[in-house]
Amino acid sequence: MDSKQALNLLRKSGIEPALPFLIFSEKNGVEYANERMVELLRPIDNKLDTQDDLERVWPFFNEFQSPLALFKEITSAKFREDEDKLIYGEAFLKTFKIHVRRSEEYRIIACEMVRSGDLLADEEARQVLFRSISHEIRTATMTLRGYTEMLEDKCAEVARLEIEGLKNSLRRLDGVVRRLDDFKAELKVELEEVKQKPANKKKAV
Repeated sequence: MDSKQALNLLRKSGIEPALPFLIFSEKNGVEYANERMVELLRPIDNKLDTQDDLERVWPFFNEFQSPLALFKEITSAKFREDEDKLIYGEAFLKTFKIHVRRSEEYRIIACEMVRSGDLLADEEARQVLFRSISHEIRTATMTLRGYTEMLEDKCAEVARLEIEGLKNSLRRLDGVVRRLDDFKAELKVELEEVKQKPANKKKAV
């Protein structure tokens, strides 16, 4: 598929062509990827032709799905041709809206980065960001705690002060995760309260 065919397909689908996008088919894999998408995915040896190529470099994940699970959902899910499936994901410490639209026998995948200002206004993007930050810190903390216990078993006397310093730092990180979780819950409650408040009506003069 050449660039002209790709842009025509994109216009018909209603997806903004300025976004990083690729066109995928279950039969042939990657039919087309624009320069912005290639730059975003950073394919190995600049090879982005087959489904396996795309799967190897797919970076997007969220709290509930690993990159592989999210990729499988996007490439295998069945939905109507006029349905725009929107999935939030994290990659490169940034939040993205991943648009998936089926057009004819093709599937268009476009990635829209959520800007800082949009994060303040977009409830779902904020929730994804907080969940992902909590998840990443929690995962790193668990890994470090495992290594700390291994060090403690092997050289508790030699590196006692160093190990105690690591434990203190891990406790602080646990506190950060708890605070993020609390803030996420508080924010959700506040948003629900705002939604339930009736709109102020102007008094009749």
